[in-house]
Amino acid sequence: MKIGTLTYHRADNYGAVLQAYALCKYLCDQGCDAENIDYWPKHHAIVYKLWCWEYRYFHFQGLRGKIIYLLNFPSILSRNYKRKNNFNKFRKQNMKIVPIEANYDAVFYGSDTIWNRWNLNTLYTGFDPTYWGSNTITAKHRFSYAPSMGNVIDNEGAKKHCKEFLQLFDRISVRETPLKKKLEEWGFKDICITVDPTMLLSRDSWNLLASKRIVEGEYVLLYNLERSEVCSDLVKKIERERKIRVVQLTALVSKVSSKDIYDTAGPLEFLSLFRYASYVVTSSFHGCVFSVIFNKQFCFHSNVETERISSLLRSCNLTDRFVTVPDTAIMYKPIDYEHVNDLVKREVIASRKYIDDCLKTIS
Repeated sequence: MKIGTLTYHRADNYGAVLQAYALCKYLCDQGCDAENIDYWPKHHAIVYKLWCWEYRYFHFQGLRGKIIYLLNFPSILSRNYKRKNNFNKFRKQNMKIVPIEANYDAVFYGSDTIWNRWNLNTLYTGFDPTYWGSNTITAKHRFSYAPSMGNVIDNEGAKKHCKEFLQLFDRISVRETPLKKKLEEWGFKDICITVDPTMLLSRDSWNLLASKRIVEGEYVLLYNLERSEVCSDLVKKIERERKIRVVQLTALVSKVSSKDIYDTAGPLEFLSLFRYASYVVTSSFHGCVFSVIFNKQFCFHSNVETERISSLLRSCNLTDRFVTVPDTAIMYKPIDYEHVNDLVKREVIASRKYIDDCLKTIS
């Protein structure tokens, strides 16, 4: 069977790339000829340009700030290039990406937040119909796999959009329970809950893919996409109390260069940093996912709680790892991963069954 997957595969974002890789890899492991469909609209691509001139930031700097900004420009541009190159290298070596013109026996739409309402720039606003099964892509069958709408949009516009497009799908799965309930309220039936694609693969699979160890000794990993002060303060306390090194993994190139800041790491280095960390503090959904996959002691904080995080923590019985203050007590409380792994295993088995049932309808 020729299977396409449609998601944010070209985003220079660790979670986006690894979930795109994982779903395709799992489908290939089931004997499918699976590949990533290369849909990458301009309004999304521009977010990941090699360089984005921060005019407003520059404009409000004093003379000294402007000079420092310009002096740092060559270094930041160089590190941006290195980071982007690491992502492109991973995609080239590990992912099969094909033009959108191809015809498919079936397409799996997801995972990631492909069903969010786009509003990051003025090039495009609203739902992107291509991610909702429009005839941009030719396929005999369409299935969704764990797409997210972020915090469920409960209004007539979203309801009308879902009623128009979700009828195009043979089967529907989503990531969050509230979205499932909302779709059922709007008349859709047999909605499944499925795990993030990264959880379809075993820990051993991720260990094999990860780069060699890049940080020696014990360390606490800070992966703080939201720049949460709670996360920052928490790692400082852990560093002080446990006399342990803090390593920071960033989503953007840092304006300050440091041996403890990994801002040009590719997906393989991302995996290594999580695999060998003693503790993880994060404000990222996939930071939580890979902490669970690698059985790490971790804490999470978000200034804007999203349902995909809450659903994940509830399903793993780890809601206590969502912290609101930088108290280290919960971090030092061991997670019962024997129990957590059993819970995750049940969710993964159900998700794999959903995929298997989809494939049976076209075999």
